[in-house]
Amino acid sequence: MNESAKELQEGIFLAPSSPPPPAWRVVLLDVAPAATPIDVRGALEAVMGMLSELRRGRMNELRATREGELPGAVPVDTFQALLGFGASLFDPERHEPPLTSVERPAHLVPLSRPRLAFPDLQWQDGAGGGEADILVQLTGISEHAVDRAAVEVAKLITDLKLPLILAGTFDGFRRDDGRSWIGFHDGISNLEPSQRYEAVVCRGDPDWNRGGSYLAFLRIEIALEKWRSLDRETQEVIVGRDKLTGSPLVAV
Repeated sequence: MNESAKELQEGIFLAPSSPPPPAWRVVLLDVAPAATPIDVRGALEAVMGMLSELRRGRMNELRATREGELPGAVPVDTFQALLGFGASLFDPERHEPPLTSVERPAHLVPLSRPRLAFPDLQWQDGAGGGEADILVQLTGISEHAVDRAAVEVAKLITDLKLPLILAGTFDGFRRDDGRSWIGFHDGISNLEPSQRYEAVVCRGDPDWNRGGSYLAFLRIEIALEKWRSLDRETQEVIVGRDKLTGSPLVAV
């Protein structure tokens, strides 16, 4: 792995020796109306600071409040937290006053724009339901680890009256057999490890985004009953790989 990859924000996994953890949850946050940039900055610092403390085993609700008692603790280093910014955060028509004066990255656009991305997919009504001003991605060793972190974010917003609105939350996981729900090996067409850093990192579009990355969150529905009605050979032709070995098909 490129040494520079170590400078990427936690929650980005490039090396085969460090695969993504099995549990995933994303928390989507919108900025409350009339919030100022200073308000939002302070709120994000509070959220990320709380998550940093939680990773060390310290939970706000378990602080010692009585003389002579010890604080409660939770397991340490059970999750990673990644902070992302949505296209709407940079929209001056959405936020008054504007939340930032910096330029929006060139490729940071809403999927729900008039001409939908991936036009061959059948989009549900409300295709933008997975978008928000701010994203907190939680990856961890268990569903409980990431869910606990997400709940602590929601509690902190309420307790400190932060100018953030919980817009949605979605969970996910990585199967322990390395396959997807359609039964084929998952991720075997990924880039070679030596190429990943160059493909993932931003070179500066604009310059403040140099060293950052992009995240696309898509929820794709799979019609398992229809898929399983196909015989193995047909499935393999559609995927382009042998179902058991994962070897690519070279002729049909």
